[in-house]
Amino acid sequence: TLAHARRGDAAAALASGDQLRAAADATEDRVSQALSRLVLAVAAEALGTPGAADAAADADERLRELGLDGNGWRTAFGLGLDQPA
Repeated sequence: TLAHARRGDAAAALASGDQLRAAADATEDRVSQALSRLVLAVAAEALGTPGAADAAADADERLRELGLDGNGWRTAFGLGLDQPA
């Protein structure tokens, strides 16, 4: 997802993100489910795709429900996009 977003390929980034989210949703791992949404949101935000803010809000809410903060993950994912921390 991030590699596609880094190259500016929105269609491929969103498709791979959707596959990642579906794989995470097939498990009972709520952390993976939240992080799959966060990586997709970070990629969508970087690409400026519609719905990016809603995707980020959903990921943040899922992380909050687990008592987690996504800031460190956002930094890591941003580094994967070559965005400064």
